Amino acid sequence: MKGKTCREFQDWLDRLPICLPTEEMKQHLAACAKCRRLFDSLAPLAQALSEIPTPAKLSEDKIKRLAAAAEKEAPRVAQRRTAWHLARNILMGLPFIIVIHWLWLEVGSRVLAELLSPLIAQIFSILIIVTSSLAAALLLGAVPLLWTGLRRNL
Repeated sequence: MKGKTCREFQDWLDRLPICLPTEEMKQHLAACAKCRRLFDSLAPLAQALSEIPTPAKLSEDKIKRLAAAAEKEAPRVAQRRTAWHLARNILMGLPFIIVIHWLWLEVGSRVLAELLSPLIAQIFSILIIVTSSLAAALLLGAVPLLWTGLRRNL
């Protein structure tokens, strides 16, 4: 019987901050030195745990309101995330556009200057600068348009 009582005492110790000792557990503590030493070593911890205030319980209504607020906020979070990804991708594309236009400008103006004339090479350079500026402006200007379209779809 003593083994069963010790197992019961161990089960009670597992629930210590929640459960109060029964009369049977008190009697077992008085009779069993091993369990008494274990209880004495855990008593300060049990006391500290019992002094922690219990959290307020959430009512069904409160849970429903929290779920509704989370559902309401989810599209806004998705919009912000999409906007950041869109802006990041556009800004990451700008250096490539600049490099491509610079290569066109360098190679094209040199080839045209040697094959045709320096005047045609200068006209070509001006056209490349204008088109690269327009491409960058269109790319950056597309951000608000795309953002507006995404907001309407969400």
